[in-house]
Amino acid sequence: GASDEQFEAALKERVVDTIGDTPIVVWDDAVFAILQISGDFEMGAAYHSGFKVILMNTKTWEMETNLRDAIIWHELGHKVLGHESIEQHQELEADQFSLTNGQNMHAVLVHIRAELIRMFAVMGLPQESIDAAMPAIDERIAAVA
Repeated sequence: GASDEQFEAALKERVVDTIGDTPIVVWDDAVFAILQISGDFEMGAAYHSGFKVILMNTKTWEMETNLRDAIIWHELGHKVLGHESIEQHQELEADQFSLTNGQNMHAVLVHIRAELIRMFAVMGLPQESIDAAMPAIDERIAAVA
């Protein structure tokens, strides 16, 4: 419909780079709408399989290059591997894709773990909820160590 066309036009206006044939789009509001990660956190990135773009928030785009590149390659992994949803095994596969393409996934996942804790604290989540979220990221960190 018209809204899809408007969204696609808005995406095209916000392309900052490409990796291969995949546009990288920086758009804080779209990242928040899709991931519920605000523009305050350096971990807002997703591959949008419908529009075939990597979406990032500004803070993530402006990260230290080696960390940002690891995230970009991780998101590209979701595309190359044909992932349609975000489940733990797919995150692990995308992490490995980035790692095998020479990226420092360990450093970026350690950084994302700290950002998750910071985000959950800002959201006012109780410590037990924060603790419950850690095994998934810890499994990912261990898998790229």
